[in-house]
This record gives sequence, C-alpha cells and structure tokens, in this order.
Amino acid sequence: MLARNQKELKEIIKRLEEQSVKRGLCINEKKIKYMEWTEEEYQEGRFLKVETNTGKKYEFEEVEQFTYLGSIFSRKPNIGEDIEARIMAGNRCFKFTRRNKTEKKKKEYAFLDQNNYTPISSEKRE
Repeated sequence: MLARNQKELKEIIKRLEEQSVKRGLCINEKKIKYMEWTEEEYQEGRFLKVETNTGKKYEFEEVEQFTYLGSIFSRKPNIGEDIEARIMAGNRCFKFTRRNKTEKKKKEYAFLDQNNYTPISSEKRE
C-alpha cells in the first residue's frame, strides 16, 4: 500500500479491514510493516496505531527498509545497496547450481561403485 501521509494510510487500513471482514479474512499485524520516506532519522520501536470502524485496534511496526520483488526500498534511497543485494543473490544462485551439479556427479559415481558397474564408453561397445 502506498499513501501520501499517515492519515491517508490509516484510512486505507480501515477500508482494508472492512473488506477483509466481509470476506472472512483478518489482518495479521505481525506481518504488516510500514515505512515513511522522510529526512528524519529512523527510530527503532515506533508503531503506527490504527483504530478501525469496528473498534479493533492495530499497531504496525515502522521499518527502515524493506524488499519488494527483489528491490530494496529504504528511507534514504541508495541504488548501491540494491545493486549489491542483486549481485549477492546472483552469486548464491550460481554457487547453489554449481554445488548441485557436483553432488549429482558424486552420487552417480557412488552408485556405480556400490553395484560394481563400470561406465561403458561409446567406443567400447561391441
């Protein structure tokens, strides 16, 4: 959800809660966080308090940054952090696929050794 200010965000949350109740759903305030783009320094432990039309009270934790679809959003935008995170994610994928290929080859050779099979090359077939 995007909002211009906290007042607008509270209104959006009220409408979300209203529609959720109609469909038998509920809001999990432990999973919902919010972030404000501002020049103020981030203070850990701040919460946005919202009281809905049904009388239910929510407290949403403020965060300094969050990741959405692989992109990092922070209070003070810095493209360097986002690029670094993408490079690290690519490195993890590369290492994972490389490790899996190596393990697969080891398993194939272990299977051959256990059963006393020897691989037959295409040249030796008779």
